[in-house]
Amino acid sequence: RDFFYEEEVLVPGDAPAPSAPGPSRPPPAPPAPPPLAEIAAAQLTCCAGGPGAPSQRLLALGDASGRVHLVSESLEVSSFRSHTARVACVQQLSDPAQIATLGSDADAAPCHGALKLWACREDGKGGKAGEDAAPATLLRTLRLFPGPSKAEPSPTALCVDRGSAQAAVGLSDGTVLLARAQSLAKDRTVKF
Repeated sequence: RDFFYEEEVLVPGDAPAPSAPGPSRPPPAPPAPPPLAEIAAAQLTCCAGGPGAPSQRLLALGDASGRVHLVSESLEVSSFRSHTARVACVQQLSDPAQIATLGSDADAAPCHGALKLWACREDGKGGKAGEDAAPATLLRTLRLFPGPSKAEPSPTALCVDRGSAQAAVGLSDGTVLLARAQSLAKDRTVKF
């Protein structure tokens, strides 16, 4: 494609300017549907991205309906449900094929906060209508408040360390919960 190719943009209602004499260019191809149209209507609440091998670089977007949308470098989008209610935070871990999500699960009233660890498919694909392969597999769910609770503060912030051994969770009432383990995804018991 010619780097200096210019295309005139018209405001609706304006008449096109007369074309200048000279070599004519072929008309541009009709625009393809935007690859991000799948998430254009979503109410995005958080996003994260991180380093990794070019084939593993993903942008993770969380939304108000509890879904996480993974966007590859080629702008292919795949989605999966991570929480039954709002996704408050998403973080790509040091292993580029893993992400952590923090959100609310409305299994019963009231919503319960949960930290979830996910293993993403290396190609970031899957999760579209009619496909069996989900783009991520749930590794672990950590409830912020075990047992029944009448009024939980909602989760607002998340930070997981490089080795996935420690996590800090911020809550709407100003409380910070800390979790520590050898591996948050693999240890048998992890408490906040």
